[in-house]
Amino acid sequence: MVLGELYYGAHRSQQPAKALTQICEFLRSCVLLFPDEQTPDHYGRIKAGLARAGTPIPENDIWIAALAQESQLPLLTRDRHFALIPGLTLVTW
Repeated sequence: MVLGELYYGAHRSQQPAKALTQICEFLRSCVLLFPDEQTPDHYGRIKAGLARAGTPIPENDIWIAALAQESQLPLLTRDRHFALIPGLTLVTW
């Protein structure tokens, strides 16, 4: 999901070739996480909690949060709405 958002931004940028090159360079230092059969359960719990609280967030961000929670990893973000998800460890920048 995150990689898709990066590619979306690159293709919309003023300099798509440069942005795509930056993504490729960035990916050399990353380990990609993929959803598995447990990820949808995390997604469902998060989305249900947000719905009960009346605080919806974008769908992709729920999936991103679900994968971070499942993997027990902090989420690096600038998006404040991730703070609405209980138990999600955030690193803001």
